[in-house]
Amino acid sequence: MEKLFKELEYAKKAVISTLEKENCLVDMHGLSYWAGKVERLRKEIKGNL
Repeated sequence: MEKLFKELEYAKKAVISTLEKENCLVDMHGLSYWAGKVERLRKEIKGNL
């Protein structure tokens, strides 16, 4: 579960970075990828609770 929280925190920071900088990529991925990853991780964490 701790791993999921760490992944979620990283993905959330990636979303913020891509929003703040126009042509920013984090790990070669853009906003839509990271936003989808945040949603997937949130659902997975919610299911585990």
